[in-house]
Amino acid sequence: MSFKHIFNEGDTPLAPVLVLFHGTGGDEYSLLSLAESIAPGAAVLSLRGNRKEDGMNRFFNRFSEGEIDVDDLKSETDSLHRFLNEFGLNHEFTERKVIAVGYSNGANMIVSLLHHEASVFNGAILFRGTDYRSEDPYGDLKKVSVFVAAGLNDSLISQESTKQMTWNLKEAGASVQEKWTVAGHQLTEDEVLASQKWYQSFVSGDSEMKDLLKEINRLARAAKERPLTSEEREIQGKLRKRYIEIFRGTFRQNLLNVKLIDEKGNDVTPHKVKVIQDQVDQMRDERKSNLLKKRMKEAEPMNELFGIHHISIVTSDAKKNFSFYTKVLGMRLVKKTVNQDDISVYHLFYADQKGSPGTDLTFFEFPGTRPTRKGTNSISRVSLRVPSDQSLDYWNNRFDELKVSHQEISTLFGHKILEFEDFDGTPLRLISDEKDKGVAGGIPWAGGPVPMEHAIRGLGTVTLTVSHLGMMRSFLTDILHFREVAQEGENILFEVGEGGHGAQIIVREDQNHMAEVPGYGSVHHLALRVADQDALNEWIKVINKTGMPNSGFVDRFYFKSLYVREFNRILFEFATDGPGFATDEDESSLGRTLSLPPFLEGKRELIESQLEPLDI
Repeated sequence: MSFKHIFNEGDTPLAPVLVLFHGTGGDEYSLLSLAESIAPGAAVLSLRGNRKEDGMNRFFNRFSEGEIDVDDLKSETDSLHRFLNEFGLNHEFTERKVIAVGYSNGANMIVSLLHHEASVFNGAILFRGTDYRSEDPYGDLKKVSVFVAAGLNDSLISQESTKQMTWNLKEAGASVQEKWTVAGHQLTEDEVLASQKWYQSFVSGDSEMKDLLKEINRLARAAKERPLTSEEREIQGKLRKRYIEIFRGTFRQNLLNVKLIDEKGNDVTPHKVKVIQDQVDQMRDERKSNLLKKRMKEAEPMNELFGIHHISIVTSDAKKNFSFYTKVLGMRLVKKTVNQDDISVYHLFYADQKGSPGTDLTFFEFPGTRPTRKGTNSISRVSLRVPSDQSLDYWNNRFDELKVSHQEISTLFGHKILEFEDFDGTPLRLISDEKDKGVAGGIPWAGGPVPMEHAIRGLGTVTLTVSHLGMMRSFLTDILHFREVAQEGENILFEVGEGGHGAQIIVREDQNHMAEVPGYGSVHHLALRVADQDALNEWIKVINKTGMPNSGFVDRFYFKSLYVREFNRILFEFATDGPGFATDEDESSLGRTLSLPPFLEGKRELIESQLEPLDI
């Protein structure tokens, strides 16, 4: 039996392989971004389960919640085992470390596969897994390492069943590391970071080297007391050879990954090491770029992007945020809702008079989060469009009066700009539309404190800072069909569609600093405009053919979306122009009350009890 799957080769021919098993309702795309977070550069084989439950994909059937069809579980386990063995033979898995990664239903299937007498995995990462075959014996797991992540408040999997599973795995000889968090069935950032550390230790051979060294030392002590037998000397030779092999491989890998950063965040890695790293990076980027171009030739024609749709940012305080963006910047709050992925916090949308696509600046509130540590691989500055050069003089004076931190008026690609920051340190700029040609701006908010002739009229050029310029260039031009139109110093200007400030991205390369560590004041993602759901569906097909980690179709109610994380780990979104913010409110009353999409309306009482009212 075959399984629908995606296979992406790693950065090197014998890179470790992550085999992904999604949870109920997921598919072969669901865990790609998780895999990239855990093991950047690894090869990935992502599977789709062959069973359906109410239209949702699963890896085995169940009769009801908690009541498993064990016969079907065993049958599908055998089918998967045969499929993985055959696939592994064709892709040299025997020469590579193979690690299974599963969430919920997928993790349960991995545990069932570990019961097989001949394990196809060297390691496993189990998020919210349990053992539905605890009465059956495991195979020999002495050479298998397992990471188990469990939630203390998980309503679907009890602590007792998780503890029983880990005990059974250890009894079968597996090396098991547990990570317990104060969480439910959903994953937490701490668990992902812990799994990343476990993976790095596993693939580097740390645990194997410790075991080898222990046995080498035991034989050395025995040799001092008596002559070793011929069999012991043969074993001693093999152990030493294996130890040296791992050491050499680890040393080279560490050399390729080492980066020395001084207290100011500057890269002070020795020049000779950087030369080797740059050569490897260049080879990897060229290989990825060539593979991408080959895949894009096979992709179907797609609708052209219109430009920027919206930009989402993290704020530390919704009340301060509302005050700054409406009373200082004069933007209109067009939608007050909640983060659909965390309904305990606000998601605020500011835009023009109508809430038009291309004018939306949105904010997720995450109280108590840390400040952003600036760095590369980030959306490093966001532009807001104003009508004229004279408008910048107005804003310069306004910022002085209101004590807003800002720079002097300067020029960027022939247009006047004024860079500034909000109270969270969010990097922003005003850009003059006086000489702009291309995507039209929006209609400024008539009810704001800023005169219409100087008011903000939409989103402008966005700046990205990346460590791998070639990969970002390939992503923009080969996939998104942006055009490279100008260069000014380190800044390279790209545009799409009609062009102009509403459809432009500036990219600059920075390989001398660490990647940004997001917090409040960081830009979460950049969304690009597509016409409608039909156009979005075409883009979903195109992105899937690239093999890049993506969300698949997402319904945000006010627009439909697709999320994709490109090679520098910057998150892009494709968003439809409609239905729009007037779907559940009249234009005249946009943003005045808490709006919830239909699928959250039933939780309104709970949601409102968790939110602190804004002073509107």
